[in-house]
Amino acid sequence: MNPSTSLRLVLVGSTSQQSPNCDPALDLLAPGAAARLSAYERSRSDADREALSLRPDARPSMFVVQPLTSAGMRLALDATGVRRAQNAVLIACHSFTDALGVEHRASDHGGLTSVTKGVSIASDDWLDHIADLYGAKAVTEIAAVVVQRAEVGPLAVSPFLLPLGLMLAR
Repeated sequence: MNPSTSLRLVLVGSTSQQSPNCDPALDLLAPGAAARLSAYERSRSDADREALSLRPDARPSMFVVQPLTSAGMRLALDATGVRRAQNAVLIACHSFTDALGVEHRASDHGGLTSVTKGVSIASDDWLDHIADLYGAKAVTEIAAVVVQRAEVGPLAVSPFLLPLGLMLAR
């Protein structure tokens, strides 16, 4: 994993078995699906993402996550509670492509503000757009990947884990 390149992310987490947060395009009943989901959750690699089982004629939504710079990390983690996760998403995720292939950009939903050299933050309208379409759990999962990616080194083998209490959808 190259920590200086963008990461294309598919949602695979959930906070309970009754409330899945995985992308509906994923075929959770396919043979070997749980193992592939688990491998992708740990690595977030392109190869593991491409190995995920999809429902026929389905396409997952793809979030583009930029790496946090040191300044971006400071801005994201300077907040507490829910706002910390929200800031991480607002700083690192400025676009996604939905299941229909339509690209959504932060610049079209409230815009971006440059806060320091190399760091732009999207508006809360962008966060609302993501949450309205995918739920607050999507924001939590994207934020976890953003922060963990910034914390680990480039040689980490399986650097991504969901926050305590989150598990794979069943």
